[in-house]
Amino acid sequence: MISSTELNYVSCRPKDIPFPGEKYASNALNMLREAFKIYEEKYQDKYFTIVLSNGEELKFSIKTGNLSHLLGIDINYLLTDEMAVTRDFVLGYGLYDSVKAYDLLKIILDKTSEIIQNDSNYNNYKILNYYKIYLKCYVFKNLVDFTSFNFGCINFDKNTFYQCTGKDYRPNSNKILFMPSYEKLVPYFMMGLISFDSKKNCAPETLFAARDHYDYFVGQELLIPTEIITHDKNNLSKITASSSDKLYLLKMYRSIIEYYDTNSYINIFNDYENMIINDSLKEKKMSSKI
Repeated sequence: MISSTELNYVSCRPKDIPFPGEKYASNALNMLREAFKIYEEKYQDKYFTIVLSNGEELKFSIKTGNLSHLLGIDINYLLTDEMAVTRDFVLGYGLYDSVKAYDLLKIILDKTSEIIQNDSNYNNYKILNYYKIYLKCYVFKNLVDFTSFNFGCINFDKNTFYQCTGKDYRPNSNKILFMPSYEKLVPYFMMGLISFDSKKNCAPETLFAARDHYDYFVGQELLIPTEIITHDKNNLSKITASSSDKLYLLKMYRSIIEYYDTNSYINIFNDYENMIINDSLKEKKMSSKI
């Protein structure tokens, strides 16, 4: 279970929080290794298209350059001048060495013992936030793998979020995918997606499990995924949501709206229109046979 202490430390830099102990640190880096393996098996060299109930299509992939950020590695912090000596001594690259984020992630996985040894010393500059890594990897491992319709979608608007909650949302996500986490403090795991062109190409921007989860639904439009298309180098596969899948999501949405009084709007217009068109075509075929 995720604790409030872990959640409190997630947004902090390594130097500002206590070392959690070697056992916790080791578990966090094991989670990082497992998440990396899941990425290689399920996401690398693939991209996904999700058709939504309002007619939109989301096209996205998880790029290697963004993986370390999603899994809780603070690249910007590691590249600061104050970390130069520690970076050189522990990770093996200096101030003027060029390294890509994905390669840095692999260096970290290769030097877990050295990193834990460094970070366990109170006087050293700490390299990693183990609480953040643990939480991000936990979310990543349990979030959707896009082989079933067990997730929902918020058509997220930052201005609406601010107007309804009085809070700022720092990322720039315009879609948030979410699914039940079965955690007491954070009932939903979430993935923020940001569009980067007019063709609705997206990229995962952040993974999170928020205690104020209900705020992300207030006044927002909710969409149902109706098709998932997976593209890789050699194959294209597509799954279509059944009526049972859609009903499961509608019940989940209604439960959220009623329980948290979110005043959300469920947009299923395009999907409903397509269903009516298909039924109309079936009726015409039946009548022509009579």
